[in-house]
Amino acid sequence: MNTNIHPAEMAVDRLVGAVDDMRDSAAPKLQQLAAKADALMQRGTEVLRDQSDHVRLQARRASDQTVEFIREEPVKSVLIAAAAGAAMLAVVSLLLRPR
Repeated sequence: MNTNIHPAEMAVDRLVGAVDDMRDSAAPKLQQLAAKADALMQRGTEVLRDQSDHVRLQARRASDQTVEFIREEPVKSVLIAAAAGAAMLAVVSLLLRPR
């Protein structure tokens, strides 16, 4: 052991070595976590894409069914639309009525 090295310098050297060891051991774990996060993000994107396709298909089916209902029952469709419009007008007039 070199007697010219001050104990504080030796403590700093040990601390630097410990920090280097921790950094070296943490790097692979951080890379694994980053890879897992990337995989989760990709999976989430795929799920979101699949769900949006499913919702789009359901909306298209509902639209087609609505058009078919209007073709088959034009009078009933007009009456339903008029009732819905009247209900919305009643709600709006209640909300806008002065208190």
